Amino acid sequence: MDAKAYEFGDFRLDPADCILRCGSEPVPLTPKAFDLLLFLIENRGTLVTKEVIMKRLWPDAVVDEANLGNNISLLRKALGESANLIQTVPRRGYRFVGEVRDAGASPVIERPERRLRRRPMLLASTMAILAVVAAFLAGRAVWRRELPRFTQITFRRGLVSGARFAADGQTVVYSAAYEGKPGELFMTRLDQNVSRPLNIDSNAHLLAVSSRGELALMTKPREMAYVSVGTLARVPLAGGSPREIAADVQEADWSPDGDRMALIRWNDTVIQVEYPAGRILYKTPPPMWMSSIRVSPSGDQVAFLLHESARFDDRGCAVVLDTAGKIVRRSREFASANGLAWRGDEVVIAASISDTNNDLYSINRFGLDHLIARGAGRFNLFDASPSGALLAAREDSRNGIIIRAPGETSERELSWLDGSWVRDISADGRTILFDEEGTGGGSTARVLVRTVDGAPATDLGPGNAVALSPDGKWALARQRFMHPPRLVLIPTGAGQPRVVRTGNIEPAERVAFTPDGRNLVIVGNAPGHPQRTYLCDLTTGQIRPLTADGVLGVLNDGATLIAKRKFYPFAGGPPKPIPSLRPDERIARFDGKSVWASTDTTIFRIDLATGQRETIIDYGSGTPKQSLFTGPPLLSADGRAYAYTYGTVTSDLYVVEGAH
Repeated sequence: MDAKAYEFGDFRLDPADCILRCGSEPVPLTPKAFDLLLFLIENRGTLVTKEVIMKRLWPDAVVDEANLGNNISLLRKALGESANLIQTVPRRGYRFVGEVRDAGASPVIERPERRLRRRPMLLASTMAILAVVAAFLAGRAVWRRELPRFTQITFRRGLVSGARFAADGQTVVYSAAYEGKPGELFMTRLDQNVSRPLNIDSNAHLLAVSSRGELALMTKPREMAYVSVGTLARVPLAGGSPREIAADVQEADWSPDGDRMALIRWNDTVIQVEYPAGRILYKTPPPMWMSSIRVSPSGDQVAFLLHESARFDDRGCAVVLDTAGKIVRRSREFASANGLAWRGDEVVIAASISDTNNDLYSINRFGLDHLIARGAGRFNLFDASPSGALLAAREDSRNGIIIRAPGETSERELSWLDGSWVRDISADGRTILFDEEGTGGGSTARVLVRTVDGAPATDLGPGNAVALSPDGKWALARQRFMHPPRLVLIPTGAGQPRVVRTGNIEPAERVAFTPDGRNLVIVGNAPGHPQRTYLCDLTTGQIRPLTADGVLGVLNDGATLIAKRKFYPFAGGPPKPIPSLRPDERIARFDGKSVWASTDTTIFRIDLATGQRETIIDYGSGTPKQSLFTGPPLLSADGRAYAYTYGTVTSDLYVVEGAH
């Protein structure tokens, strides 16, 4: 019997041939990925829950949910720019949202692989029986397996920034900030509930503990693209004064013998892996970054997490290098990854395939992973003991939005889910554009708009919010998980999204409309070239550079751009300084006649004709006391309505035993 084929975009799906084509070219898919795409298309427009999909694809087998996530990832890579047609509904399932055309019957083409599907009834029955037996035995194994045990070892309310086992496997050294004080170093034992301060150095972050009982610390930390970078120092666990040994270090780990160190070090905007210190094994230019460096128990390999999307996004994979800098192991990409440790030959990471609630996964020497421990919330993994116990922190993190609406006299909360991050505010101050980047935003983040009267937010689709059009009819989003990333205009009312064509320019997330709404000012880069600022005509699609390499900025009045704290004319010519602007002040808005700027507490306006400064308002009274950071305010046209983002994180340390 002939089977109906389906068409969507440039693709044709032929069930009879079990093949997906893009134009005339076949698109490689595994059988499970093909079956998954067919099932979603057959139920297009409908939410298909994870449970229903699992029963359809693996009806007679006990498999982990990660298998479904793997196949969704394979499909999205195969679909390329059409990957967003598969919509993730966080914690529930998936929906195919593209327009599908029935292409009529497709003749069955005899192929060797198709003949394999037409097995004799006896063989099919035998295989079914074997599958049932295998599932039964797997079920017995799972039933007999002891569940992981979680033992809490810290109890004060605050943030744990680093933790390691000492050589005995029973002592834990960690750094934490409590009660609004700078970070301190503490020590505890697994059989105790009380930690004692080490009184070694104030505001130091623990990086590693050597087999010889020596600590590696980060002192003088400073924020660099949402991670801490500082001076590497070493000090005996028994006490003493830290000795500084390297600058611009993000993370470090000791070799097993305690003689050498592996580093993640910043060299201007490039981040590099060094092992031993001073010998470069690997480099990552923007927007990529690295975290969680660890030396293997044998001392001949270095593992770390590689994050390729953006320097404020922890989507990433585990990478293992040999001492020549060759990649010898690489995991799949996870939606979130934020901790790593060696346990024998395996690498254990804290990661998630669908959101930011990270569980614990083991990655074997082939780069394949399996889930070893699941908990409620988000884990950050720090270390593994010689006995195989894991040291992890359960984190409670939240980003929120504070606003002062037009006509109001005080600030108030306008957060939505757990990762609300405001990106723009309308000229009248009555609408905000934001994205959800936490667990509530799923694996891709979500773009939302909300009026400041407290009405429910409107979810516009996947991506990261960038800017509102001057008339409020369009929201600009950047889908950073596409390859390459792309800009999308999403209607805030009725209508269909449309991709912004930027040619060979890869856009960053710094983009703004010109006041007439006809153009975009974009920070981006051509292949092999540094970033610069471009002007993109939304009507014709033409794009041209506005600045030289390295001159970046998007605030504009349609004729002049602000970059490097100077005015750059669109038509070219030498830049001009901004009068009365001070080094510690951040520019928030520009209309050609005035510049609005802010300090950490005050918003003010500079009249460009006279250079006169006028204080508009003091802000920040609504920030929660436990906030770790606040973003700069985004201003309405008159500077009196505004919104800003804050972030909070608290964590507790746990020892995890029996996770295999």
